[in-house]
Amino acid sequence: IRDSNGQGTCDLLLPTGQAIPPGGTYTCTFTAFTAGDAEGTHDNTVTATAIDNDAGSNPAVATDDATVTFTNEPPEITDTKTALPGSVAETGAAVTFTVTITNDSFEPVTITSITDTDFPEIGLAGGECFSLVGTTLPPAGDPGSTVSCSFTRTLSGEPGTVHENTVTVTVIDNDDSTASGEDTATVTFFDVPPTVTITKTPDPASVPETGGAVTFTIVVTNTSAEPVQIVSLTDTVFGDLFAADPSCAALQNTWIDPGGTASCAFTATVQGEVALPHTNTVTVTVEDNDEGGEPGTASDDATGAIAAVADAATLTRDCDAYHGTRDNATEVDGPIGADVPCRVAGETAAAE
Repeated sequence: IRDSNGQGTCDLLLPTGQAIPPGGTYTCTFTAFTAGDAEGTHDNTVTATAIDNDAGSNPAVATDDATVTFTNEPPEITDTKTALPGSVAETGAAVTFTVTITNDSFEPVTITSITDTDFPEIGLAGGECFSLVGTTLPPAGDPGSTVSCSFTRTLSGEPGTVHENTVTVTVIDNDDSTASGEDTATVTFFDVPPTVTITKTPDPASVPETGGAVTFTIVVTNTSAEPVQIVSLTDTVFGDLFAADPSCAALQNTWIDPGGTASCAFTATVQGEVALPHTNTVTVTVEDNDEGGEPGTASDDATGAIAAVADAATLTRDCDAYHGTRDNATEVDGPIGADVPCRVAGETAAAE
């Protein structure tokens, strides 16, 4: 028994063959792989030859055919999209997306389009993945059945939120059957605490040991990439500056744009020992618009020198200026700013 493809699939031991009694039957089966274009057919014919036990008799021959019709099998692909890194700072960073396309079909497929929900330009002329459009992928498992492309974009967002974008790839086979695959990549955003700088400048930078008024100027600069709000301003010597001075109180809850500044000035009396500088440190605390986010702080100190009180000669001149130049004017030691008596011929008067 042999079919039209020349395959002897029902094995009969020749020359004896297989005896079939009158009215009897002989049956055999075989399995073969067939493939073809959709709506096409596979035809094959089997021929059986038989002889009886009469010497010299002519053999009997019979044939029959079988037809297999092929139905369409849509192509199959796998489309994956990855993001690296998968998490970036809220202020923004570059993320590289990689799209990988694999032909899972038994026949070649051709890529007809690549689209993205957020970055549609990647599949258009000049886009990073456009070179793959029109590419024919060999059947699954063959070299070249997988291709990929990558593109990089800068993403930013609120902490705790997620960026999602989905790529869709469409292919077609030689039967004009199409298939699509899609995959979504996600990127999360984490909080970045705000940053600020603060400077504190005294004017004047030196006062007498007995005390003097000093004006402290404070400047807060937002070095963050987003606006910040001043929530506290404290000083190691003068305490809560919002409560201590109207100028600094105006800064409470003030918003500062990126790169912007806010300032205030307050005046206080400073005194101390000679050669022991007065130092006080101001600290600012700010927050951004991220609920529950970590605040930012900055500190700066101001240092002023303490000068010695004026000596006796200065007091003598003060007395002279008040009484006129007199040889018998003598000074009496006393603190600057207090009444310093000058004794002149038994007369006592206050020095200026």
